[in-house]
Amino acid sequence: MNTLTKNLFKTFITSIVVSIAVNCIYYAYSQRGTHYDYAQVANLIVSGALLLNVILFIMSASSLFLANTTLWNNISTRLILYFAGPIVFIATTFFLKLRPGDGIFYFSTGTIFLLIHAVFYVKLVKKSK
Repeated sequence: MNTLTKNLFKTFITSIVVSIAVNCIYYAYSQRGTHYDYAQVANLIVSGALLLNVILFIMSASSLFLANTTLWNNISTRLILYFAGPIVFIATTFFLKLRPGDGIFYFSTGTIFLLIHAVFYVKLVKKSK
């Protein structure tokens, strides 16, 4: 249980930092050549990334049920409990009617969280063997 909790918090913190960086770079690239107030936009990106990562963190909390060895030993249940939250979040971004810039922001934040979550999953599986 302790390792699962640590991995989830590490995923959360790392995902916040990486998604802020990626989304700031994307915004600067997409708005190059235009005059914009980057300080105000950076605050919106940081608060948006933080909020979306909190949502992803809550959606990924089902991975904490894997502390039960019966659930951990069943590979299909393990994959569903560990990855269902971020995958559902990413799938939802396609069905919501969002502005194009917002959709990219949601999708990139969800994908970053999923990739970092997968890295910690691989480490956890290697450690448990």
